Amino acid sequence: MLAPTLPMFHLVPSSLRRGTFREDFFARFAAHDKTMQRRLEKARLRGVVLRYVGTIEGTIAMQGSQRDTPESSIRIHEGKR
Repeated sequence: MLAPTLPMFHLVPSSLRRGTFREDFFARFAAHDKTMQRRLEKARLRGVVLRYVGTIEGTIAMQGSQRDTPESSIRIHEGKR
């Protein structure tokens, strides 16, 4: 079951989706790490995990998912070793 209180959002911020690819893309992308960290912390407080989910419209976005669903079992590195 999807968590209805967490909106879906694109992996790549809109400011980086415009124009052509530039060599400094990844450096510019890393500037958004704090935003992603806040989203992760907010999701944890709500008891959900964030996973990238493809939609029928062809977009890929992150959304909250209850911990007992199949998509939540997909493990990614979340800053813990």
